[in-house]
Amino acid sequence: MHPFPPAPELAFLIGQELTQICLGRWDVQLHFASGASISVQGEIGYLDGRGTQDRLDFARAPYPPVRFHDLLQLKVLSLEAQPERLTLIFEDGGRLSVASEDEQYECGQIYRSRDRTDPIVF
Repeated sequence: MHPFPPAPELAFLIGQELTQICLGRWDVQLHFASGASISVQGEIGYLDGRGTQDRLDFARAPYPPVRFHDLLQLKVLSLEAQPERLTLIFEDGGRLSVASEDEQYECGQIYRSRDRTDPIVF
């Protein structure tokens, strides 16, 4: 497992507006207005403000439909970081959680800017 860093090291995500979500066969990419991005090849979950939950895990097909698009054009208000899970809390109360649970392989990367150098690997 590649643990997430402590919340202060991810604070650059707070205030970021989610502008694009790209869904691929083996990953989901979240792109923010600042150029920051998160690429997820493991488990990602969404809990909307009404309590409806979606979960997508690339290790377990078939994949269910997901409603991540509800988060487009919303800003990250805060985040919670634990070694095995990062949760972004959006301005509508929605919560997007990303897991770092695989012991052998990485589950994704976080990039601070468009130049995609020095990724945070989880």
